[in-house]
Amino acid sequence: MATACGAMHFCSFASLGQCFAIGAGSVSKKTDYVVAGPGAGGKLGKAAELGVTVLTEDEWFALIGERRVQREFKISTAEISRAISNFTIGFARLSVRYNVEDAESAGSGTLISVGPIQGILTAAHVLEHLPDKGNVGVILYQEDSAKFGKRVIDMQHTEKLVIGGEASGASGPDLGFLRLPPNTVSALGAVLSFYNLSKRQNDVLANKVPAPSFADAIVGMISELTEDIPTDRKLVRLKSFTAIFGPGTSSAITEASGHDLFEFEVTPSPDFKLPSSFGGTSGGAVWRFYVAEKEGAASVVDSRLVGVPFFETLRHGKMIISCHGPKSIYSIIADAIAKKWPKDDQSR
Repeated sequence: MATACGAMHFCSFASLGQCFAIGAGSVSKKTDYVVAGPGAGGKLGKAAELGVTVLTEDEWFALIGERRVQREFKISTAEISRAISNFTIGFARLSVRYNVEDAESAGSGTLISVGPIQGILTAAHVLEHLPDKGNVGVILYQEDSAKFGKRVIDMQHTEKLVIGGEASGASGPDLGFLRLPPNTVSALGAVLSFYNLSKRQNDVLANKVPAPSFADAIVGMISELTEDIPTDRKLVRLKSFTAIFGPGTSSAITEASGHDLFEFEVTPSPDFKLPSSFGGTSGGAVWRFYVAEKEGAASVVDSRLVGVPFFETLRHGKMIISCHGPKSIYSIIADAIAKKWPKDDQSR
């Protein structure tokens, strides 16, 4: 039996938009203002109890001095999407079709480290559908199809950590981590990078930001864009996998079962037709790019992993993607990793 070889390429499009304010899912002493519209509900009572200023929509826009809360920067996504691809992987289920091995997109993930512990951050339901034994394909970014190759993880030597799963639906939790064996860490580390959660944990949880302006983009595999590549090589199947780098809008943070959640909507672009489904993006990432402006020019000064997508919903003709937020990543899953492997995390 011959093998399937493949790699991913990124479709990045549109420009990044600036956000001027950060919303919150609940009212607390740290809340600056509550903007109340019709049917505001219980948040008004909480605001009154805590002495938080309540504004109408017109008062809010008068305060910030404009009605727009977003605008576009002239920043190419090509460079930053290539940088993010260094942390991004796709999973592939392996099977045999017509006596030749085949590979099918099975979700996305981000290479991370928590102290000395290294592995793949993803959605719990992605791990639920991966076998506990045998090989799983790993899809890496590769521009040159001539360099496509086969990379696998021997699942027998991995360890899974799951919080919730597919049965949780859009409210979650649906978060997972696949700890990799040392030989796989070395092999992937030779061509990619592991995003250090521990290094950024304190700043993220304390909401310390490197710049007041930011823009978000979602990254993950798109199953429906997988294609077979023609080849003259006998008994070899070449596959092209596509990962999206899609700027868009993140909603305010809400909480459910102790986890922070937000919804993400990809911004349409005339240069790229959005897929009918974001299947395959589960377990990927929402990245936040902090932007500084100087003399009319904008540049990205830092990028942070702030979300893990896990569920999609068609709402009013638009695909809305449910994601876990920063607290779920930097506190809940990071702490669960340290607790599951305490002897390995003593240096944290």
